Amino acid sequence: MDTLRSAAMLPPKSVQNALSDRLPVLLPMMTDLAASGRVDPRDFEVRYCPLSSGIGSPVETRSPVESWMELTYPFSSSQRLRDKYMRLGTDFLRFGKLLEDMDALAGDVAYRHVQGEVKQRSVTIVTAVVDRMDFIARLDTKSDLRLRGYVSWVGRSSMEVRIDVCSLKREEESYETHLGQALFVMAARDITVNQAYRVPALRLSDGMDPLEELKANRRFELGVLHQNRRKQHADSSLWHQPPRPSEIPTIHRLFLEHKHAQDTSNFIPLSSTRVEACRLMHSQDRNAHGKVFGGHLMREAFEIGWVTALLYANPSQSVPTTSAHVAESLSHADTFLPQVLSCDDITFLQPVSIGAIIKFTGRVAYNGHTTANVLVEAEHIQLGSAALPAKTNEFHFAFKCSSTADNRQNAKPLRQIMPVTYEECIIFLDAKRRRDKILEDLGTVGTVAV
Repeated sequence: MDTLRSAAMLPPKSVQNALSDRLPVLLPMMTDLAASGRVDPRDFEVRYCPLSSGIGSPVETRSPVESWMELTYPFSSSQRLRDKYMRLGTDFLRFGKLLEDMDALAGDVAYRHVQGEVKQRSVTIVTAVVDRMDFIARLDTKSDLRLRGYVSWVGRSSMEVRIDVCSLKREEESYETHLGQALFVMAARDITVNQAYRVPALRLSDGMDPLEELKANRRFELGVLHQNRRKQHADSSLWHQPPRPSEIPTIHRLFLEHKHAQDTSNFIPLSSTRVEACRLMHSQDRNAHGKVFGGHLMREAFEIGWVTALLYANPSQSVPTTSAHVAESLSHADTFLPQVLSCDDITFLQPVSIGAIIKFTGRVAYNGHTTANVLVEAEHIQLGSAALPAKTNEFHFAFKCSSTADNRQNAKPLRQIMPVTYEECIIFLDAKRRRDKILEDLGTVGTVAV
């Protein structure tokens, strides 16, 4: 994560403020979403870099500077915007809603790299994978929030779009604090012939100062590593390969601990953490290509995942029945509130059509001392068909479940997740692999606190 953070692109010298009449060209996906009332680009302070060539025509190469765009959420000066993004009257940010915006921004950055500034688009760009998101602090609406997006790696028809997330305190001379970053893999297809579209190569030497050029090359190298890691992960997936010999003792040790425990209340079957919800996909949820916007699916999945973690971490609390009771419960000092740490490997297996009924199922797949790894699966329920629901998406979230009380370092650990069936053991081990990889990247493997 430190490597990713150190490779962040600073605002280029050519940056410009965007006037409102430029927003439909700069942010076409966000402008499309504005029609459904989800987001209004005019709420943000938008900055961008002008294109050096190919303003409305294809080009062979583009610099990462040309795709650079920045959105600032002026929470400190706009109560109306805070009301849109705050969670149940608290200062905490509705992260699922931010996910929608990040997905749309990633699409707009990718469109700018591929086609420049055109009104009629002959290329479809979709989110293939959200490779990884990592956050080092809780996101809130107390300070202004800033998203910066730019292309960091390209393949033949795919691009890695990096989005940096920062908080901004204007009273401290625009002091920025890095909160995290996200990596979106976007795929391009030519809609006229329905095949993969070759995207412009990334020009890494384009008049940038030596440090920024060095960072651009480092980001590209990381993009190659991320692509290779995704392939290795797919090849070694527990859904295709048996568990490693070193993983079997983990399950057996858990079995023995449960068998010999005098108090089994500290264990909870994995299946007992299950939370389900069905959602009808409305026309207001569509993207420019007539399918359901990927960011909408991410928001729905995240909110199911967050509730799954919340109910798991707070077993003794009664379920609130009104929004006022919910807000009161969430503000209670002893309530363990899930704080998103990471979103890992969000996959889009197939497009979702308008009118589809999607069932979201959340389960706590693995836990640490104060962390919960939540798996959310989205399935298309086909009415009048005997066929099994078709999985459309898979989402992996990591939460830290901490109390709002000041001193909870010695808090009672979370209940131990207990897989029962073989399938649950696979889910458990897969989540453990993901957690270990996150901690390895953070340099905290073996830390009891997590």
